[in-house]
Amino acid sequence: MKPASDIIKKMGSDAIRIFHDAAQAVEPRAAVKRVCNAAENRILIGRKSYDLSRFKNIFVIGAGKASAPMAEALEDFHGNKIATRIVVGNDGYTVMDLQIVLVI
Repeated sequence: MKPASDIIKKMGSDAIRIFHDAAQAVEPRAAVKRVCNAAENRILIGRKSYDLSRFKNIFVIGAGKASAPMAEALEDFHGNKIATRIVVGNDGYTVMDLQIVLVI
């Protein structure tokens, strides 16, 4: 039988791993990347595929505390095809890509 201290250490490391995995699962940027995929002139969002060549302008508009990192994730797919980005978010969030307009 393992000593109680070994069991408590294992429980502590398990709790840290579970917390880390849960935080990663709800991280907005990662969440967008899980449901979106891109290739050539197409973007797949969930099960819906969009031919981006059919659109003259693509706009990214978001609101809420998760909107800025979600908009950044969309930039990673076809950022060069996005005409305008407007995101209303919380004070304190830094947008890495200066093409996104963060309205606080």
